[in-house]
Amino acid sequence: MDTGKVEEKIIALVHFSRKAGKLAIGYDAVRRSIEKGNTRLALIATDLEKGRQRSMRYLCDQTNVPLRSISTKKEIGEALNVRDVGVLGVEDINLAKGMKKYLDH
Repeated sequence: MDTGKVEEKIIALVHFSRKAGKLAIGYDAVRRSIEKGNTRLALIATDLEKGRQRSMRYLCDQTNVPLRSISTKKEIGEALNVRDVGVLGVEDINLAKGMKKYLDH
């Protein structure tokens, strides 16, 4: 599957997560969600600041939360109709599994 199709699938699954109320949006919200044990998959923008990337990678490593990179902050923000977004936390296990399937393929 080409990269464009994968991005479309991921964005569609992100929308489902949001509609279900199972999506943390933004660095601080995702950090809190991870600390509470709610996040099943963390997604970071490819252009997220290096310090934030390191911090999120460390937190995910410490809590065994899978972490993947997708799109740019601008593209994620446009897809969600919000300002630029660098970090997302998927809180639904089945949607997280679906996203990992596409991202790891």
